[in-house]
Amino acid sequence: MIRRLALIIGLLMIPLLIVLYFVSPLSRLANVVVKGNQEVSAEAILENSDLAVNEEMWPQFFERNQSVAAIKKELPRIKNASISLSGINRFDITVTEFQEVALLAKDGGYAPVLENGAVLEDISEQPEEGLPVLENFSAEDKIKATLSAYQELSSEIRDGISQIKYTPVTAMMSC
Repeated sequence: MIRRLALIIGLLMIPLLIVLYFVSPLSRLANVVVKGNQEVSAEAILENSDLAVNEEMWPQFFERNQSVAAIKKELPRIKNASISLSGINRFDITVTEFQEVALLAKDGGYAPVLENGAVLEDISEQPEEGLPVLENFSAEDKIKATLSAYQELSSEIRDGISQIKYTPVTAMMSC
């Protein structure tokens, strides 16, 4: 009789514990930690992730792929991002960023060019040390091709290059 009673109580305790979990604060997202960011602020990543602290955690966890896609869409410096569960009710967002590989001279300043060829709108007045300055480039495909060729050079040659000027030559046809 005691065994049957223990079995019935045990079976009724499982749904009760599940209901208590979803009613308790443990089922709400308590904190989000951003890791791996260097150039992009943690606040910008959190803002674009669409994660809401003190809201139901599990719907946000199951929709984490949409949050990652939103981060990558809104922040061009982000190469990859992942959201994982950390602890009982915390998320970790781990990001990797595209590296700056050059500067594009435009509008009297210098815009960073990322390793994927994307040109950012963050124009600075002074060029950053150690990065080549691309001048007279307007087409993104030309920038990508030039950066690809630049990366194939040895590090000694790359260290000696401070400017790359785009000066196309038109071919002359003779008859």
